[in-house]
Amino acid sequence: GCTTLFNKSLLNIATPIPPQALMHDWWLALSASTTGTIIFNPEALIQYRQHAHNAVGAKKYGISYIFSHITKLLTQQTERTSLSQLIQQAQTIQSHQLFNHADITDQNSIKGFCHLKELSLWRRLHWLLKSNIRRTGYLRNIALFLDVIFLDKLTPK
Repeated sequence: GCTTLFNKSLLNIATPIPPQALMHDWWLALSASTTGTIIFNPEALIQYRQHAHNAVGAKKYGISYIFSHITKLLTQQTERTSLSQLIQQAQTIQSHQLFNHADITDQNSIKGFCHLKELSLWRRLHWLLKSNIRRTGYLRNIALFLDVIFLDKLTPK
């Protein structure tokens, strides 16, 4: 988010950023993709440094990531960006003015995501397979499917 550039129109639509937004740059990106266009600039505009105390940052997504993820699910430890928090963020979008700007396909994805907790395991998996919701990389998508499988174990319906 530190090199995000946006216009006043997006500022007016996206703010104030609700507390359910997991990260301000995610909220701005969701707002922009719903109401306009996102343009990616591959040019490095700052010298960004990762260190051990970053709140958010690059992770290594090897097989140890999956084992760590399974351990956290089995011991019911939650992460900052758990699936439940992503669902809360989607529910906020659904009740926000942004929802009315989304096309019907995106509205249906948001609605379906908001109701994942209410579905049985098999319906959740079926919905996820049919939806266009994915993470970047195979291992992160395996983790997403694990989150969906364990969703009813982690959160009350």
